[in-house]
Amino acid sequence: MVVFLMIIGIETAGFFVLKEIMEYDMLPKNELVLYLGIIQSAFLLGDALGSILGASIYTVYGENVLISILGMIIIISGATYHRMYVYMKKQRDFCSSDHGTQT
Repeated sequence: MVVFLMIIGIETAGFFVLKEIMEYDMLPKNELVLYLGIIQSAFLLGDALGSILGASIYTVYGENVLISILGMIIIISGATYHRMYVYMKKQRDFCSSDHGTQT
């Protein structure tokens, strides 16, 4: 169980650091403050809802199930965020290049 918790801790820390880097790279620079405000508001909403759901899961099923669900959510979130980042980067690179124009 301790090894599992260590893996989840490293995974969580890595996800949040990379998430911030990807957000700064993906978001339009002239509207960065607006988007970061919206993202942080959603983060606080997630904290509020996560406390309620987490306490309910812990009470009914125990800590092993709670930590397993946390690990799955983090893996799914990390994979989804990475796919979104790659997609948006390809879109931006495609739109910024001169496809189909001849000089």
